[in-house]
Amino acid sequence: KTLFLGSSRGLFEYEGKWKEVPLPAGFAGASVFAIAVRDGEVVIGSDKGLIKARPGKQQALTSGTGLPASRVTAVAFTGSLVAAGTARGLALVGKW
Repeated sequence: KTLFLGSSRGLFEYEGKWKEVPLPAGFAGASVFAIAVRDGEVVIGSDKGLIKARPGKQQALTSGTGLPASRVTAVAFTGSLVAAGTARGLALVGKW
C-alpha cells in the first residue's frame, strides 16, 4: 500500500522509504494541501491548482483552465466527479 504526504515542498509517497513525486511543469515544489486516492488515481489540491495522477499520466487544472481559483485546499472523489474546494468556491470536475 502506498502512502502519500502533502507538504509545503510538494508531494511525497512512501513505499518502504519516502520519495518526492514529480509534478507537472509549473507545479514543482507547490504546496500540497489535500490528497484523495481511488483505484490507482491520486488527486492533489495545491496552491497552483488541481492535479490528477495515474501511472504514467498526469493532468492539471488551474484558474486559467477552468477552476474558480488556483488555490485548492480540499479534494474528494464523488461518483464520476472530483470535488475541489478552492479559494473562490467549489468546482466539480469530470472527464479530464
